[in-house]
Amino acid sequence: MTQHTEAPSSINFKGKTSVGWEVMFTLRDESEAHLLERFRMFAGILLENGIEPTGKTTATNGAPPTFTAPNGAPPTTPAQVVADTAETETFAAEKLVCSVNDGKTYYKVQGGPFTKFGVTVWPETIAHILDLDQLDPTQTYDLTGYTCTYLRVDNKPKKVTALIKT
Repeated sequence: MTQHTEAPSSINFKGKTSVGWEVMFTLRDESEAHLLERFRMFAGILLENGIEPTGKTTATNGAPPTFTAPNGAPPTTPAQVVADTAETETFAAEKLVCSVNDGKTYYKVQGGPFTKFGVTVWPETIAHILDLDQLDPTQTYDLTGYTCTYLRVDNKPKKVTALIKT
């Protein structure tokens, strides 16, 4: 059984689907900078799919909540972070390729224009379609019938953000 450790950076946020379901999301990452980038991308995808933010939207002093990027950039509101979302694209997924390096498991989705090298996918994205505890990191898994949504930064694939059964 795989041991999961808690990431040093995390963010929790709530939303409501267009049909009224209330959902809560948690994103975790090893670095705050990557976490903010992932939140910006993920929040954009949620909004594109009709999931509106809910929950506390003002600080105790009545002002909108703000945060400062680790590099000391000016504070931004969550709405500004979402507005700066990078581009997303899709391709027909073919395979999930797993590998282990220095005891850590890495995953990539291959297919479409990325049949040779694949696009990095985080475990929490895979967990929506497969049981991580059942994956053998020495194997390749068939993803035929899934559409892969990925984040594109500077015209290069950054990471998979969703795997949807088509």
